[in-house]
Amino acid sequence: MDREEQRRALEAYVRERLQREEHAHGRGYRADMARRSGLSKPHVTHVMMGGVLGYDAAMAFAMAWGMSPVELLTEAAVKTAKPLPNLETAITVATARDALPDEVVAKARRIGQGARDFSVQAWLILLEELAADLADATSDGAGRRAGR
Repeated sequence: MDREEQRRALEAYVRERLQREEHAHGRGYRADMARRSGLSKPHVTHVMMGGVLGYDAAMAFAMAWGMSPVELLTEAAVKTAKPLPNLETAITVATARDALPDEVVAKARRIGQGARDFSVQAWLILLEELAADLADATSDGAGRRAGR
C-alpha cells in the first residue's frame, strides 16, 4: 500500500467510524468528539462531510478512541482492504492439498495487502515457496540447536 492509498484508507476509516458513532450516539456526538479529541466542532464536521483529514487530526481521533497511531493505521488498512478472491481460493486449494501452516497463510495475506490479486496459479506458487522457506528455516534452526 503506497502513501496515497494509505492516506485514503485512513480518511475513509476515520470518516466511516465518525459517522457510525454519530448515528449510534445521536445528538451532541460532534461536540463530544470535539472535546475528547481537542479539535473544533467545525473541524470534526468537516472531516465527517468528506474534508481532508490531516495527520494531526487523525492522531487526535485515535487518542480519543483510545488507540495508538499504529493501531489506527492498522485498523484502517484492515477495514478498507480489498478482497482478494484468487488468494483465498489458492489458500483453500493449498490447504486441502498440503497442510499449509498458519504462518504461511498469514504472510501471504500480508503480502496481498499491498498487491493486486494475482492469478490463482501465481498465488499457489508463492504459497509453495513460502512454505518451503518456512520448512528450510525450521530445519536449519533445529540442526543448529542439535549441533551445539
